[in-house]
Order: sequence, then structure tokens, then C-alpha cells
Amino acid sequence: MRLTKIIALSILLFSAPSFAITANQKAINTLQTQITNVQTEMHQALAAQQTQTQKAISDLQVQVQGQITQLQTQMQQMQTQLTNEIKQVQAESTARAAGTPAPVVTATPGITEPAPAK
Repeated sequence: MRLTKIIALSILLFSAPSFAITANQKAINTLQTQITNVQTEMHQALAAQQTQTQKAISDLQVQVQGQITQLQTQMQQMQTQLTNEIKQVQAESTARAAGTPAPVVTATPGITEPAPAK
């Protein structure tokens, strides 16, 4: 009987560490699975954020390019208007110096109209 108890106790002592190792390994495996899941979620969230950021940047680039084009058009119109006004002032100055009425310069380059009689 005593030998049976010794054998049972020996088996219990040898198997206890393997139970502990198995429990520890299960805990480690669970943690590794959780880490992998969190990493996957983080990668997916980062990829989605990167896509949204790239779209926002692209939208801003389109918007800014549109504004630049609009400003260039306005600048060209202003330049044409200023050029015509300069031509008008020059024509008036030349006419005054010559004693004749100055032609009226229109917004369309190359076309002039006679000045209204005063």
C-alpha cells in the first residue's frame, strides 16, 4: 500500500509541472492570438486612414489647382483691362497734344472707336 502511495505521489509530482506548462502555454497562445488580432486591426485601421488622407490631399490639390486657374484668368483679364486703359490714356494725351479728339479704346484689343464729340 505504501508503495502504491509512493508511486501515485511520484506520478502526481511528475505530471504537475506538465499541467502547469500546458496552462501556461495556453495562456501564451491566447495572448499571441490577441496580439495578432490587434495588429491586424491596427494595420486595417492605418490602411483605411491612409486611404482617407490620400483622398483628402487629392481633393485639396484639385481645389487649389482650380483656384489657381481662376486667379490666373482674373489676372489676365485685369492685365488686358489695364493695358487698354493705358492705351486710352496715351491716346488721350497724344490727341490733346495734337489738338484732336482721342479715339476710345475698347476692351477688345485692336479695335478703336472715335471719341464722342464734346
